[in-house]
Parts: sequence; C-alpha cells; structure tokens
Amino acid sequence: MALTAANVLVGVSGSVKTAVTGTTLPTTIAGALDAAFHDLGYISEEGVTESNSVETTDIKGWQNGAVVRTIQTGHSYTLKFKMLETNQYSLTTFYNDYTAGAIEVTGGQGWRGCLVLDVLDGSDPQRIVIPDGQVTEFGDVVYQNGDAIGYEVTVTCFPDSTGVKAYKYVTT
Repeated sequence: MALTAANVLVGVSGSVKTAVTGTTLPTTIAGALDAAFHDLGYISEEGVTESNSVETTDIKGWQNGAVVRTIQTGHSYTLKFKMLETNQYSLTTFYNDYTAGAIEVTGGQGWRGCLVLDVLDGSDPQRIVIPDGQVTEFGDVVYQNGDAIGYEVTVTCFPDSTGVKAYKYVTT
C-alpha cells in the first residue's frame, strides 16, 4: 500500500444548513441546494463531530462462558456542533421556536428536519446529507464576558424510506 500525503484531509472550513422535512435533498457533492436550506452561520472552532456507533450483546456458551456470537442490538448516527451566531435559524434549531424576536421555552421535542454539512479542504470537499434529523441533546448556553454565546446541539439521524440515515459524498 502506497503512502500518499495528499490523501490526508483536514476539515478546514464548511457550513451547516437546515431545512424543513420534505425539502429536496442534493444527490451529489456539488449539487446546488434547494432555496429552503438556511445556513446556521459560524460554528465553533471545534467544528462538527460525526459519531457512528453500535450497541451489541454478547451471546455466551454454557461451556466456560466463552463468547460465541455478538449481535448488533442498536445503531446511532449523530452530528454534534456548537452554533456561534445568534440568528433566527440557530435559535430555531436550538429552541425549536422562534417568532419575530421571541422564543418560548416549553421543553417540547427538539427541532426536526433535514440537514446538509459541507466540509471543505481546498479542492477536496465532502458533503453529508441528513434526510431526517432531530436535535436530541443540548449543551448549556453560557453568558460570560470574553466568550461568544453558543448553542451546542447533537442531531440524531433517523432512516429515510430506504433505510439510509446519512448520504456522504466525497471526492476520493
């Protein structure tokens, strides 16, 4: 196997955009986004964390308690990020409520819709398209001198009608 330094990519920049469920999704890495998608603005320097995890159960044999099989009992695919801009789209994503400068915090379900994450490293972009995602975890909103107010969320991705939780388009 050859070692190729040019294949080492960095998530230098990018964007996170959201839209309501049912919005037409892009099907390529460079496809134009439907006008219904809105950019959430600046994301914190930690960027976006993509997590792909499974839950398993070991089946043990009677003899010596040896593991004889492992079965998958669950799967979770999430994106976690912290929005730095306070705008109608970041507030709607965080609070699932925003109307003309007012927010009502009710404790209801988190925002749900579709999401596109574009990651840029020079001429090597990547795109992750989430057809159905919901905010399922919230970070603390901290108000302090010397730091931006941020809105941290974890978006859990659910399968679409074909069973796909995320479409990932890469140039390699």
